[in-house]
Amino acid sequence: MRRSIFLRRIILLLAAAVLLSGVLSAGIYLIVMQRVYVDMQSRELLPIAQGIAQGYDITDQEDKHEGRNPLMEPGNKGFLGAKLHLLNTDGEPLQDNAINDKQNNFTPDKHTGEPPPDWESPPDQRKESEDLTAVTAPAVAATSSGEEFIDYNAPLSGEGYLVVGVPIWSGDGSAVIGAVVFTKKLSELSESLYSLQVTLVISTLLTFVIMLIPGYFAARRLAVPVQQMRDVSLSMAKGDFSVRADETQKGELGDLAVSINRFAEETQRLDKTRQDYVSNVSHELRTPIAAIRAMSETLSDGMIRDDDKKRQYYEHILRESMRLSRLVDDLLELSRLQSGGVALQKHSLKLADILRNSADVYGEMASDADITLRLDADLDGLPKVWTNSDRIEQVLVILLDNAIKHTPEGGIVTLGARDEGDYVSVFVHDTGGGIPAQDLPYVFDRFYKVDKAHSSTGFGLGLSIAAELLHLLNESITVESPAGSGARFTFSIHKQ
Repeated sequence: MRRSIFLRRIILLLAAAVLLSGVLSAGIYLIVMQRVYVDMQSRELLPIAQGIAQGYDITDQEDKHEGRNPLMEPGNKGFLGAKLHLLNTDGEPLQDNAINDKQNNFTPDKHTGEPPPDWESPPDQRKESEDLTAVTAPAVAATSSGEEFIDYNAPLSGEGYLVVGVPIWSGDGSAVIGAVVFTKKLSELSESLYSLQVTLVISTLLTFVIMLIPGYFAARRLAVPVQQMRDVSLSMAKGDFSVRADETQKGELGDLAVSINRFAEETQRLDKTRQDYVSNVSHELRTPIAAIRAMSETLSDGMIRDDDKKRQYYEHILRESMRLSRLVDDLLELSRLQSGGVALQKHSLKLADILRNSADVYGEMASDADITLRLDADLDGLPKVWTNSDRIEQVLVILLDNAIKHTPEGGIVTLGARDEGDYVSVFVHDTGGGIPAQDLPYVFDRFYKVDKAHSSTGFGLGLSIAAELLHLLNESITVESPAGSGARFTFSIHKQ
């Protein structure tokens, strides 16, 4: 398949959609997951802090290791990487704070519990100690009133902290004597999520790469039939109507292919109809012109001396010239109607008068052809209609003339009307040979002639003119031709 811009655009769209969906999903997941992970850490630290607070014995100062809660032993790994602070209600370290001393990298004196005399905390530890004092202050204030404290958005010096605080009650439970406080930097929590972040990024990229393969084939499945229909359209534009689009596709593409093929068939039919029309018109023009020319040459050469014979030649010339005039008039009339250059004025009129006049005029013509013309309508009961009388008479002339021409001797032509509520339906029914089923959809098409062998008179323009007139009057016309029942043309006329 040639390079397709449509295919490239679909692939790019699919790739962008997959990549954007993956990035957004990973980003949203990481943001939510960080909050969930911090919340999980706080919920895990809270019972640890509660256990330390419940097991803390402030009265036991003789032996700091007797009766101590096992959670407070130095080196305990149950703090999830958080720092433990045992503080009094003023925010100062309690005496029993050996685990904090261990975290501060010094060994307290075994008798006094104080750091060695020559020990001095490094500057960064002093700064961190000051920061932690400020971070734990809200927890101390909250626990002093007997409440537990959790905060995971405590910023300090651009750093966020997770803070969990639990009050320490006196032995009799009557007063708060301090607080167990855990602190942990949020950056350390983020580091714990690093592997998860890497996994999400890698999985997003893998999904993007993997989806490109089915995305390409899906896009190609769309692009190939579109390209093929484009080629069909170009072929039709060059006059080749034999090509067809692939109708096996499902959904909208299949419907589009069906529409293109129907358009090709209809265009091919219309093109053939135009060719037939040119041939028919050429034939109809050639015959009277040849006759007029031959008779005129005969008269001009003086070959006819008998006056009665000359008069017959003149009558033939007149008849053929009138035939030519009708053909030209029909062509001009159809051209004006189709170009929209005819303005039809509507007015109120009695339909019964038009039907009666048409029956009177064509009654004699039908009688001369040994055909019976019947008027089937309640003329007194027909309502007034809102239309153009001249054009309705012209439509009736076309239909009645067509019916009489196609009805054999002894046949019947019926002109009738029925009140249908909002409109009156007028019909012309003959008992002729009817119209073949394959020709019914096209009898009103311009340039279409059912009789391809020229066995009947006319040029195949009358019904097209009738249909155009009724269209301009906002009316409709239909045709029915049941087997063996002739043809029935019905058109509507709206009431006043």
